[in-house]
Amino acid sequence: MTVTADNKAGLGWLAIDDPVPAGSTVLGGLAKLATTAEMPQTWSGYRYIERTFTSVRSSFEWAGKGKHSFTYEIRLTTPGKFALPPTHAEAMYSPEVNGQLGNAVFEIEP
Repeated sequence: MTVTADNKAGLGWLAIDDPVPAGSTVLGGLAKLATTAEMPQTWSGYRYIERTFTSVRSSFEWAGKGKHSFTYEIRLTTPGKFALPPTHAEAMYSPEVNGQLGNAVFEIEP
């Protein structure tokens, strides 16, 4: 999965919550601090990623102006069609600065 944000201005302490389909497994463990190898090159200040059963939450100390993206892997194990809630991004200390992006329907065939 790849999440891309287009920032109109630099943002401090940005949090992104990206939902995952029901029955899928987010690879890489449930929660841990980001290692240098996991830090995407386009995000400066990538600090934390939390992998849960329902979403992937990432925190960034600083996200400069422009387009940025990060990637994570999931294992899809349950067949069906899955409509996901929108991906939500928010400046942690300025909640009025936020955005949402609708997600496509996932279809997994048996």
